[in-house]
This record gives sequence, structure tokens and C-alpha cells, in this order.
Amino acid sequence: MNISEKELAYVRYIKQRYTQMLLHKANVVGVGIGIQEPAEDEDDSPRVVLVVNVTHKVKRKYLDSQDLIPPYIEDVPIRVETIGHPRAYAD
Repeated sequence: MNISEKELAYVRYIKQRYTQMLLHKANVVGVGIGIQEPAEDEDDSPRVVLVVNVTHKVKRKYLDSQDLIPPYIEDVPIRVETIGHPRAYAD
């Protein structure tokens, strides 16, 4: 895996800068960092991405424009993952 420390640091910076904005969008419950593997037919290397966690996905036509999650923020790809409603558990 060829992910540079510089690339990871930049994505961390973008995450810190945009997390609050993303959390104010409908159904968003978390923001993290992940690795996007290229499709099997692509020769690209893996990329660091922002992962936006949502309770459930909604078709674009049913969302207000301010609730749309962009595919990129400052050249950082965004992957939306459905996780439902997170719960804290204690031992």
C-alpha cells in the first residue's frame, strides 16, 4: 500500500476542517478516514478518503440541496457508508 504520510496528513486536515459541516447534513452521524481500493480493472493505487457515516441513504431527489454530500471536498474523495444509529455499549 503506497499511501504517503503527506496524503494522510492532508486528509486529516480536511476531516478536521469539514466534520462539523458534514455532521449538520441530514442523516449524517459520523465522519472518519478510510482507504479506497481501486476497482479490479483500474491500475490506480489505494487512496485515502473521507468516510461519511449515515443512518440510511436517501435518493438525491428527496434531499434538500444543503443536505447533499459532495463526491469530493478539496480533491479528497468521499465514501458514504450506511451504519444505522450508533449506540454506545459499556462492559
